[in-house]
Amino acid sequence: MFVIDGSGSIRQAGAGNFDLMKTFMKMLIEGFSVDLNRTHVAAVIYSSSVYVKELFGLNTHYSHEDVFRDIDDILYPSGGTYTGKAITVVKNRIYTLRQDRDDVPNVCIIMTDGKSHDDIKGPSQALLNTGTTIFAIGIGKHYDINELDEMAGNPRYVYTADFKDLTNFVQQIQLSICQGWLHS
Repeated sequence: MFVIDGSGSIRQAGAGNFDLMKTFMKMLIEGFSVDLNRTHVAAVIYSSSVYVKELFGLNTHYSHEDVFRDIDDILYPSGGTYTGKAITVVKNRIYTLRQDRDDVPNVCIIMTDGKSHDDIKGPSQALLNTGTTIFAIGIGKHYDINELDEMAGNPRYVYTADFKDLTNFVQQIQLSICQGWLHS
């Protein structure tokens, strides 16, 4: 599950930054077998208090090609940073009985470049309480490390990088996800 910050500061920090985030997502997904009986991928994009959009759900795509096509088609919304609202949407609309598989651990990767304008503590804790592992990735220079720690609930699931260096962490995050699955 990807939660993608589409706030205005992403592009303000550099014209190609949103595309770098999409490349990172595709590279991370490449390390997993995407099909009906293996890895399922979903994505939500957010910005303002009224803009949280489910791009595709866990039961939408069963191949890398289909997921990559939808990632390529993601439009950059611009606006504010309402991470808490996006996390709530993930908990209430993605990890549902219809989409969630009981026998597969849930992993949520939150990518943000700034401090949220709303509460992330309650929504993050509610999602963590479902057994979901949250990876919080701070990108650029204006993320709030305390907020990332609070979202992830565990500092070993917090990563920070400049936009251009984001792909350097792909293998490390893939390994961490797999190790989390082994211990769940």
